[in-house]
Amino acid sequence: MNRKFANPYIVFYPAVARDGMPFPINRSIRILQGSSFKEEQAWRGNIVVAKYNDGEAPFSSLIDASMADFAMLKNYFLTHGAPPIPRQVCNDKTVPQFLPTLPQS
Repeated sequence: MNRKFANPYIVFYPAVARDGMPFPINRSIRILQGSSFKEEQAWRGNIVVAKYNDGEAPFSSLIDASMADFAMLKNYFLTHGAPPIPRQVCNDKTVPQFLPTLPQS
């Protein structure tokens, strides 16, 4: 979100799966968007929204969200698609190099 709030929100979303495959479309946000849903801008995977206290050290302490926050978050997800994944991070043919590989068993 790009507005200055006294208690800002931050949205955590997955960018690249360990195996390089795209995450499934987030069903809850898909239903929320209804007829304005666009698959090319779909939110994928599990989305976590956190609300922070913007005191002396921004983003240092979580605070409880309430039902009043739902209206702002709903509006945000209705009007914003998922951020694009940079091509240098996500290559369709290979697993990104920054991810550790699991030992073969």
